[in-house]
Amino acid sequence: MMRSAWSFLMRILLGVALACSAAGCQSVQPYEKPLPLVDVHSISTYTPSEGLRYSAVIKPATQLELAFRVGGYVNHIHEVKGVDGRLRLVQAGDLVKGGTLLAGVRQGDYATRLRQCRAAIAENHAVQQQSRARLAQCLASLEGAQLNFDRGRAIWENNSLTKPEYDALKTKLDVSKSMVDEAQSQILVDEATAKRLEAQVEEARLTLADCSLMAPSDCIVVKRNIEVGSLVASGSVAFVLADTSLVKAVFGVPDVMLNDLFVGQRLNVTTESLPGFQLPGQISSVSPAADPKSRVFEIEVTVPNPEFRLKIGMIASLTVQPRTARKPSIVVPLAAIVRPADQSDGYAVFVVEEKDGKALARQRNVALGESFGNMIAVTEGVSIGDRVVTTGSARISDGAQIDITP
Repeated sequence: MMRSAWSFLMRILLGVALACSAAGCQSVQPYEKPLPLVDVHSISTYTPSEGLRYSAVIKPATQLELAFRVGGYVNHIHEVKGVDGRLRLVQAGDLVKGGTLLAGVRQGDYATRLRQCRAAIAENHAVQQQSRARLAQCLASLEGAQLNFDRGRAIWENNSLTKPEYDALKTKLDVSKSMVDEAQSQILVDEATAKRLEAQVEEARLTLADCSLMAPSDCIVVKRNIEVGSLVASGSVAFVLADTSLVKAVFGVPDVMLNDLFVGQRLNVTTESLPGFQLPGQISSVSPAADPKSRVFEIEVTVPNPEFRLKIGMIASLTVQPRTARKPSIVVPLAAIVRPADQSDGYAVFVVEEKDGKALARQRNVALGESFGNMIAVTEGVSIGDRVVTTGSARISDGAQIDITP
């Protein structure tokens, strides 16, 4: 019995030894990293049958910065009713009527200056009256001196007047003339002073008026930069105002679209914030030069906005119908566009290249055109029939072997 158990144990140990020996003789297989799995798309052409759709930004027809011409402490800001029915200071988003007093600075010093100028005008007026009365007296004196001199000269010619008496009459006449000239000069000085003082009064009056800021027209407050009690300097911008009774839908187009757009052309503007509404507008401006960075031309469409539905900064859409039939464009999915490894501001795609039975990804720099939904035109770098990687581009590099999904 013991011998049978011992034989069974030996057979087990022998089996384990043989199994370990067999495992040691087998070689370890190296780990192979799987190839990146990508989706590809065969390049084709696309001919748009509908008008081109552009996104535009809504801007005010006019926008201005309302600034104080004079400095001082702000003692008044226009108030409006708030949602709770109580008065509050006017703020961004409020609509104000033309002529509304929006804000004012303390007028004390400027009002004093105006009173001083007006007092100087009154004083100068009194001086002018005195100068005119003086001139009247001098003219009367000159008239008497002239009459006496004419009479004395006749007597002198008849040898009935002595030389000293004749000379005295002539001297008196000369003095009277000199006094008239002096009085007339004084009047000219007084008149020049009056003009100077009138200019000072007008300047002081305008300065006093500039202590108040008025809304130039019906407009919306875009920004308020002041508070009651704040000290403002001359030229400080207190409000930014915008007239949105008319707005501009501004968008950019490439140079190939300029022949399809002209000033006066009617375009409908739509926005997702007003579903179902088409707001008619007209092109009011076509930029004569392209933006140096984006290389597009800015177009402005003026849109009436009587109910103020369109707000500043809204995104709107416009559809431009080409005058002539569009040519087919080579297009690729937007997902295929990547940044090239050697350029931070360019664009590229990975094109599939077959070599020795292997699929390789080759990077090609491309030039892009306009977009059509989820496709974009490529003007340089690829050809019809090329296959481009659409998904998995982030996991590959130029020349990498790839595995294409079936």
